[in-house]
Amino acid sequence: MFSMLGEPEQMRFVRWTVLYGLATRRHITQHIDKIYASNRIEYYQAFKNSEYADINLSLFTTDTIDMLIKVGGIMAWAHREKDHRSVFSLIEKGYKFAWNFLKTP
Repeated sequence: MFSMLGEPEQMRFVRWTVLYGLATRRHITQHIDKIYASNRIEYYQAFKNSEYADINLSLFTTDTIDMLIKVGGIMAWAHREKDHRSVFSLIEKGYKFAWNFLKTP
């Protein structure tokens, strides 16, 4: 069974899954662009210094590459700064039903 307690490789898998899931969610592209534009230099530097920079981008389309860099930068910055509001905002808009399920007691 999948357990995330004390398993860094499994947590890495979850982070990469969230990254790809958000980056390929077309109906939140404008929201991603808006968040990224608000702090693009910091987000880009966070992406370049993160594990997400290891992605083999040649496997993806230009649009997907753009979104992977943006979402990866937002996620890396959020992790570094311990401020996940922007990531939660993307999850809430991209996966509304899952978000509502998780926030109910």
